[in-house]
Parts: sequence; C-alpha cells; structure tokens
Amino acid sequence: YIASEKEKEIGSRGSNPILSYTSHFLAYSLEDGSFIWDDPLEVSGQLSQVAFIDNDLLILPDDGNRTRINRFDYKTKDGKWGKRGRGITIKGGVYDYIMTPKGVVLVTRTNRNDFLTVLDTDLGETAFDKPEKIEGSLVGIIPTSNDLLYITTESANILDLKEGALKWKNSIPTRPSLTAEYEGKIYLFDFNDRRIKFIDILTEQIEEVSSSSIDFDGKEVPRELEIMSDGIIVYSDQNIAKINFDGSLAFQSYFPAPREAGWKRALLYAEGVRASLIGAQSHYISGSLRKAQLDVASEDLQSAAMAGQLSEITADYGAKASDYAKTAFSMANSRLNATTSGRDFMFVMSQENKDLFLLVVSKKTGDIEGKIALGKDREPIYAVDDVTSQVYYVDTNNNLISYKVK
Repeated sequence: YIASEKEKEIGSRGSNPILSYTSHFLAYSLEDGSFIWDDPLEVSGQLSQVAFIDNDLLILPDDGNRTRINRFDYKTKDGKWGKRGRGITIKGGVYDYIMTPKGVVLVTRTNRNDFLTVLDTDLGETAFDKPEKIEGSLVGIIPTSNDLLYITTESANILDLKEGALKWKNSIPTRPSLTAEYEGKIYLFDFNDRRIKFIDILTEQIEEVSSSSIDFDGKEVPRELEIMSDGIIVYSDQNIAKINFDGSLAFQSYFPAPREAGWKRALLYAEGVRASLIGAQSHYISGSLRKAQLDVASEDLQSAAMAGQLSEITADYGAKASDYAKTAFSMANSRLNATTSGRDFMFVMSQENKDLFLLVVSKKTGDIEGKIALGKDREPIYAVDDVTSQVYYVDTNNNLISYKVK
C-alpha cells in the first residue's frame, strides 16, 4: 500500500490561501506488482496514520477539527464503518494512535486542544460518549496493567480504559525531559510542589520521592531529569541537585551565570527606560489625536482625517519604541550559559573575576572536577564525546583543543 497527499487551494482569508487536502492510496500485489484495486482509494484530509487490523486497512487521516476515519477491505477497498460504509467522524485530526486490548486509542488535535479517543474497532464506533481532553501534545504512551499512562509536553496522567476518563482530576504538570523510566517506575518532577515523584507502572500508584521541595537559585526551574545508579538528578543551566532513592538530598549546587559587563548592562537599562518613556508619550499623543479626530469630524472632515492619520503614525511609533524597550531590558538581564550534559558530568558556564570558564560538574557529587578557560569567549563552540569523555573546544583563534574529562 502506497499513499500520497494532494493539496488544493479552495479560497483565501486575506492574503493567506485556504487549502484542502486529500490522501490517495494504491494497493499492489507483492507477488507480481500488479494493481489490486482498479482505482486509488481517496480519503479527505492530510496523510497521518495507518493501522492494519485483521484483513482490513484502518486509515486515520488528519482533516482538521473533524476527521472521517474508516476501515477498508484489503481486496475490495470497500468501507466498513458508518452509513453506507462512508466512515465515522471523530473530533480533531489524528496524529498518533496505540493498539490496546480495549481497542485503538486515537490521539487527535483541533485548533485549540488535543484529545484521546478510544475506538472500538469491532463495532466501528467510539467506545465512550466523548473524547478526553489532554493538556499539551502527546509525546509518550506507556501501557500499564489495565490502562494507559501518557506524557505530554505539559503534563502526565493515566487514561482509564474502562471509563474513558482520566484517572486523576488534576494532571501532574511536568515535561518530557523531566521524566524517566527506571525499574518499572516512571519518575517525574512535579512543577506544582517542586518534588520528584514516581508512578508504579504495574499498580498505577503515585508516590513522592523527595521529602521536601527542590528550589533552584537564580530563579531557575529544573529542565532535565536523569536516573543514576545511586539516585535521581535534576538540573538547569546553573543548578544541579541529586535526590537519593530514599528521598534524602544527596547534594545541591549552584554556579552563578556570568552576565554582560556592568557598563553594558547600565547602558541597555538606560536605553530601555528612554524607549519606554518615548512609547508612553507616543501612545498618549496618539490618544489625544484620536479624540481630536472625533471632536472635529462633524465640522471639518479634512482636519479629522489628518488627525486620524497622525494618531495612527504616533501609535505605531509608540509600539516600536515599546518593543525596543523590551528587547533592551531582555538583553541587559540576559545570562551567558552553555550547559551541555555528558554521561557522568555536565558543563556549566561561570565566571571568576573577569574570565569565563566551562566548569566540569560531577553528577555524582555536584563538585567541580575541572575547568576549561574561555577567556572572553561568550559563545563557546564545543562538543562532548560521551563514550570517551573527550571534549573538543574551538577557541577564539579557531584552534581546536581537546580535553579529557576524568
């Protein structure tokens, strides 16, 4: 079976074209390459997912907010679901699925939300009254003993396949990079109470690992979680912490990030303040001109039009000044970081006196085990060979230097 997608412009919304898509499927014999079907099978929507069920082809396209799916006979390409075999409609376009003993769980997306839909492939209908809305986009699904544990870009929860509902009323806010599987458990960092927890895949029970919240310095939050042989580590650009499996804190370390030079920060702050004042003044003038336009409109249309044009010009100028102010403040507050993780260590960019260093920080102890001097290099180019623990760094003179991390 070979599929292709066709795009067609059916209108426009302003300067943006409105497109429609159809997916076309051809069936060939593996014995002699001949066509099995006289004509292609055509379905509405973009190419997405295809599943094989017994002697049928389950086609799951992505057709926007409402998608028609169907089960087709291998040999005749006749549809088997819905009225006259035209298929059934589900909410959203399909972007993933998983086969389970209870049926096929479809992962769909509309313009606003993502959903999980349980599909009974024998009856050709959804198993429950409505799909279950999830937070974020699905990244991973782990079958439990009876249900499905899923992780999205924003949270984790369990889909109860008997009820078609989520096991927990409030999903656990986390990220895929802050989850890891170890010995039948899914460890994760919970943003709500800033603790490490685990979900037992067999029992579906959730338990806390860390006995207290993990608070990082420098207003940072963890962005990576890894399981080591002796505990769980979480780290950000400038922070690293390890929690023992018994919940106690093994260590927590913070390495302040270098910032732009003091004189440059002061200049950027000054420019930001000045731009903010210009923006505020421009918006004030724009409002006054808009009021003047309304006041004189009944007496002098030409003057009113001029006031309206000037109002728009000053409003645009004020918006640009405000955007510049945001950029200036952002640059003044920016930190220089170059965090990269290896197997047993991580690099952290820090500063001593006026010189910058890449610090080699041990994931076992949280201690500094080595330094790579960067001088004034604020954008280091380097790569880590995680097998040999070799580091390659290109200095400001374009010399390639190799370091061995012990």
